[in-house]
Amino acid sequence: MPPDRGREIAFPRDFTDRDHIAERVAALARELGADVVAAGRRVTHVAVKVRFASFYTPTRVMKLRDGPTTDLDTIERVALT
Repeated sequence: MPPDRGREIAFPRDFTDRDHIAERVAALARELGADVVAAGRRVTHVAVKVRFASFYTPTRVMKLRDGPTTDLDTIERVALT
């Protein structure tokens, strides 16, 4: 089984604008999805972890309903759900 791929970024300041947060999540999902596809693999799950100012850090993992994909639009949409 191939290893999981992930990407975490620690930003130098807290973001409070939901649109800006969504833009960053979407960009990271597409970048990581492109890396996975370039490696000849398909995405089966999407996980998103967000740390709030209080250090509360929820993580959500979703298995793709329609099965593995290489479609970056699907990966982005699931990350933003």
